[in-house]
Formats: sequence, C-alpha cells, structure tokens
Amino acid sequence: MKRGEFLLGLASSGALIAASGAAGPAAGEFAPSPWIALEPDGAVVLTLHRAEMGQGVHTALAMLVAEELDVDLARVRVAAAPAHPKYGDQDTSGSETISANATALRTAGATARAALVGAAAARWSVAPDACTTAGGVVRHAASGRALRYTELLADAARFAPSGGVALKPKARWNLIGRPHLRLDSRDKVTGRARFGLDVRLPGMVYASLERAPRLGAELRSCDAAAARAARGVVDVVVLDRPALAGDPLFVPAVAVVATSYWAAVKARRLLELAWSGGPHAGADSGAIFAALESAARAPAPVVLAHGDADAALRAAKRVVSATYRSPLQAHATLEPQNATADVRADGCDVWVPTQNPLAVQEAARAVTGLPDARIVTHQTLLGGGFGRRADRDFALEALVLSQRLGRPVKVVWSREDDFAHDVYRPANVNHVVAAIDGRGELAAVVHRQAGVSIRAQRGSLPLGAPDRLALRGATKTPYAFAAYRVEHHNGPLMPVRLGWWRGVGFSQNTFAVESSLDEIAHAMGRDPYALRRELVRDDAVARNVLDRVAKLSGWGGTLPARHGRGLALVAFDDGTVLAHVAEVAVGEGGAIEVLRIVTSVDCGQVVNPMTVEAQVQGGIAFGLGAALRHEITIANGQVVERNFDRYPLPRMSDMPAIVVDVVESDRPPCGIGEPAVPPLAPALANAVFAATGKRLRTLPLRFTG
Repeated sequence: MKRGEFLLGLASSGALIAASGAAGPAAGEFAPSPWIALEPDGAVVLTLHRAEMGQGVHTALAMLVAEELDVDLARVRVAAAPAHPKYGDQDTSGSETISANATALRTAGATARAALVGAAAARWSVAPDACTTAGGVVRHAASGRALRYTELLADAARFAPSGGVALKPKARWNLIGRPHLRLDSRDKVTGRARFGLDVRLPGMVYASLERAPRLGAELRSCDAAAARAARGVVDVVVLDRPALAGDPLFVPAVAVVATSYWAAVKARRLLELAWSGGPHAGADSGAIFAALESAARAPAPVVLAHGDADAALRAAKRVVSATYRSPLQAHATLEPQNATADVRADGCDVWVPTQNPLAVQEAARAVTGLPDARIVTHQTLLGGGFGRRADRDFALEALVLSQRLGRPVKVVWSREDDFAHDVYRPANVNHVVAAIDGRGELAAVVHRQAGVSIRAQRGSLPLGAPDRLALRGATKTPYAFAAYRVEHHNGPLMPVRLGWWRGVGFSQNTFAVESSLDEIAHAMGRDPYALRRELVRDDAVARNVLDRVAKLSGWGGTLPARHGRGLALVAFDDGTVLAHVAEVAVGEGGAIEVLRIVTSVDCGQVVNPMTVEAQVQGGIAFGLGAALRHEITIANGQVVERNFDRYPLPRMSDMPAIVVDVVESDRPPCGIGEPAVPPLAPALANAVFAATGKRLRTLPLRFTG
C-alpha cells in the first residue's frame, strides 16, 4: 500500500476495517472483503471478488461504491481479487452478484465517506452533519471551507466512525438507476483488456491435450515417438487417472507440450493412441431419449405436492397431457478453456478465466501440497462463462503439467476440444398432465421430469434420489394451481460430463411449464395471457409484468397469415420476474423467422439500466441459438458436434427487433444474467402454434410443414 493511501474494506463478518500506510497497522494485517483503496492521486481502486465475463458487474458494483463515496465514476479503477477466503464467496453464478453484494458495497462506500467527513469535521472543529460531500470533496457550507479527499487520507485512516452509517436515500442518488457506459469497454476495444488467453510468462510453454474420446475410456497404448520428434516439442506427458484422483471431471489425456501453441497442436496430430471402449462405447442420442421418455411416463419420487391431484384427474372432464424434450447443450464460450500455471518448489501461481477462483485454489493446493499462503490464483477477464467456468478441469491440467515439467505451462483447448469435452446441460424429458373439471376450470397439474441431475452424475447425490436443484422452474412457479405435484426420476447416467448452463433447471423446465400452460389454455378455450393472469392473481409483481408485456406487444392484435405471437413467463427464486412475447412468421417450407421479441422484466432496484437491457438482449441471442439450432448429439459414445459448423451461433441477420421494458422497482436488486433465456423457447413454440396450429414440443424447434 502506498504511503498516504487510505484503505477500507468490508470483512466477511460485516465489520469494516480501515488502515493507513502512513500511520496505524500495516496493510498485511487486514483482510478486507471487499475493499476500497483511496490513493493519493485521487483514484479509487475497487478490488472485486466476482468475475467479469461480459455481464457488466464490475461497472455496476463500481457505481454502488462511487454513489455512496460521492466520487466521480471516472475516478474508480476496478481490479480482480485473487482467490482468498477473506473475500467470502467468490463463485460468480446464479445471477446473484449484484443482489448478494449491493448492500455490503454501498455500506463500504458510505463508511469510507463517513471517515473522510469525520476527519474533515475534526480538523475544522465542526459537527460532521454540518458537512457535505460531492465529487471527492468535503465542504462546510457555513464557513466556505473545503478539502479534497486526497488531503484527508492520513486523518481518515485514523478516524473510526461511531455507530452505523446511513446509506444515501434514493432521492439523493446520482448514479444508481441511471445508465452508464461500461468501464471496461475502452480496454476491450483497444486490446488492453487481459483475458486468460493473453497471459504470457518468461519461459512459458504450451500444452495441447488429446483426451479420452468417451466418458470412462482408458488409455491402452501410446506411441508418441513421432510427436516427440516434431519441431518445438518439449515433452509428451500422459495424464492417467491417478494424476487427478478424486476429481469428478477428470478425463485421461495425453499432453503434447511445445514452445508454441501451433507446434503443440501439430505434434498432437502425430500421436498414435489406443483407448478402451469404456461403459458408454455404444451410447447414442436415440437410446438416451428412449430411456428418458419411458421413465417420464412412470410414477417417480414426489418432490413437491399440494392438493389432491389424483382425485382431480379422476374426476376431470378433460385431461391434457404432453411430453417435452430438451437436448444436451454446450456452452460454446467464445474464449476456449485455458489456464496458465507456474508451479515451483516454493510457490504456485495460476492465471485462469474462472467463475470460481476458490475452487481453482483448492485444486492448486491438492496438486502441489503447498499451503494457501504460497498459492496465488489470479482471476482474469472471461470471454464468456455461462456456467462452464464454474468448473476447474482446465486449470487442473495446467497445474499438473507445470508441476511435472517444472516450468510455466499454458493449456489451451481447441474449439473442437471445447465441444467434445464440455460439461453439458443435461438432456431431459418433462411430462405434464393437467385436469380440467366440469366447470371448465384448471383443477390440477402434475409435472414429472426424467433426467439425471448434475449432482447425481458427479456422484454427490445418489442416483434415483430426487434433486430439487434439477427441478428449478418446476417447483417454483408464480402460478396458484389448485392442486400441483412435481416428480423427479433422477437417471439414467449420461455418457458425457454434465454441468451448469445458463439458467440451469429453469432453462428446461420453463419450456415444459410455459408450453403446457399454452396447451391448457387452448383446451379450456381461454386466451393464454388471460389464463396466466388469473393464475398469478396473488402475485402483484408477476401480474404487472404480464400486463406490461401484453400491452407493449400488442397482444391480441391482428397479424398476417402464418404469423403468430407467443407468451411465456418465468419467476426466478431471487425475485426476478420476466416475460417475453415472441412474434414469428413461419414459411410454407417450415422456416421459422423470429420477427420481434418484447420483454418486460422486474428485477428489483436496477443499478445500471444499460446493463439490464444488454443482459436481456444477450440472453435472447443466447436463447435463440438454443431454441432453434443447438443440440449436442451422441453417436457411438462420442459427441457429434465439434465446431460451429454444426452448432451455429445466431448471426446479426438472425436477430429480431427487441424491445426491453424494465420495471422501476423499490424491491432489493435481483438477478438478470439468466432470466431472459428460459422463457424464450416456449414463447417461440407458442408463437409457432399461433401461426400454424401445430405444437412443437422438442428442442431445438423444427417445423416441417
């Protein structure tokens, strides 16, 4: 810490800590989390413990601090925190970065401001409440005196505000709730931003790995003579099962290490390897879905139940049933997986684009045997995450190779590696049965999901045991059903690794819930919007979102032939409620053209409206690919789709007009990174039905006539 610098942070206990480089305890004796440093040049350095992967959280979090500290946002510099328990939870997932940290960061900024005001008031011998702050300056209006924050750092470091601090009321906000450009945009445009792939170290070598072609396969033989003789090759290393024992994502591999990435890739092609078949040698997508569909039609363990659904079904005048299928999905992050490790006898550094630096730190400790004090996990910017970078398999490979070679090693996955060895969103089948009674009312809904949960696949939950995490979006809906039951058949095991994907269970279960509601509405002779509105009558937030999206989209208005509108709603656990109305045109040959998406969202108090709008737009783009094009298929136990030629991302020409309506709310901030994805597929499927009268119940949506 520089001399004269004022450092303030929020400890994991919630207590605030202040220190000065000029007086008082040394910086090393403090463990702030998160922490704020005010430097002599007037800069405010904010070290953040959550990953920036394009979602804009570094800007939003900086706005929170700058608001309470009363400094210009342009003076704030953001740095990524290394992995350390003092920062608390560092896992960036679940769309909860803002909601989980807003109050803590605002409190940290407010406490820093209170210390600066207290220091100025003491110097002037006036009451602190007679002083005001703005633009990094403390003023005493009665005397006309003013001091810049930079003139108060040493005094503020010795000043401890008594009691709690009051956060600024909404009426005095200058930043929160107003649109602001991203702080990292210039660096990204000019190439100064540092992603994992940008890390370069003296003496660093590159590794490209040939991994087992299917889950459970083992290396039987390896002829690496030609690869070793290739230009630039440093070594060929076999990573067998004992190398990473205990890690559920371990895949046996042979690593070619060379002085450049391209030299490693070329030499890797010269390897002559033989692998055992493994338990999934004959697996294919057809058999997987046949097993899931069979399971979905049989009773399964009950996870949630209220009312007597069976009695309602027995007495029903009409029963509506349908089965919905969701495929395996890849993450397809634009920056392939990578990590750089430097393992030495006395320490270890690892640079990694990760959503969970503490998991990487744990891996480094397990591989090296070093204590945490000698391990530094450096978090870089992420070129996309979507849940993929919550895992640490790519970092483990770099750590093991660096330890064995005794030098820095960068592991870089090719695009084909990334597709063939992803941790995929599980495939599942949802079967929904609804009872309509003699009065024409919805009397009961039974929702049964069949599909192995991520936790069961990884061995942390017994196969067959119901998993509430896998049922998010089914067990939590905004609808007041008279009787409702959710069942889960957890299995069979998949022939590939499974992992978290944007929206997790919501991304599949919402497709079934919202598609089936549309089918139920039409069976009842009801408008889909009117039925949903009736079912959310006790949820003011959901009702308002539905009303707004219906009005903005022109719901109920006349459309040309083979055009249709479809509606879908989602309510996330953290309080975010979002609805899409999709407008599509279906050609005579079956081509689905998405013309317009109108979205209304209530995600609580918004910090940066530009971030919310961008996240909704990005979620729609991500969801369009998943809804209309993307699926991972298995043949002979191996992934078929290995690049973007068979897993095409939406292009600019594919994008519809998008209208985003953000509800002004005084509720606490909720998440926005995931909610736009799950309801998009059912909104599109419902729109296709409105246009053609044909139901599409399998993703990706394909209309054949």
